Amino acid sequence: TFITDDFSTNFTFGLASGSPYTPLNDNGSAMDMNSELKPSTYSSNLKLQKKIRLAGKSSFRVYCNIGNLFNKKNVNWVYGKTGSATNDGKYTYIGTDEEGHYIDTKSEDYVSSETVEIYNSFIKNPTAISQGRTLEIGVSFNF
Repeated sequence: TFITDDFSTNFTFGLASGSPYTPLNDNGSAMDMNSELKPSTYSSNLKLQKKIRLAGKSSFRVYCNIGNLFNKKNVNWVYGKTGSATNDGKYTYIGTDEEGHYIDTKSEDYVSSETVEIYNSFIKNPTAISQGRTLEIGVSFNF
């Protein structure tokens, strides 16, 4: 038998315009409902499989499924105040002084590096961005 006999491939591509969200003003109050849009999203998947026949009616299938083939990081949700998945707008004024200390440039108060580190890890919620590329490899048997 030829190598491409009983071989199949499948490629899917999905594209969606940005879904609406309700922005918040500086006080955290909702503005016009669903008046802003998140970024558009796309995803592509690839499936490859090869069936190999054995004696009688028996066979097995080797397959490879690649989800999010191009490893696109889609935005699942955003903070209403900024429209960003990685910045909630609370510390938009953080800067550094001449010695490299963190400072809130709006209030001119010093902010500890631990506070900035904890805060940054808190707002970078992994559910805000879609999962990266996935790979599934397997074998199935038919008797």
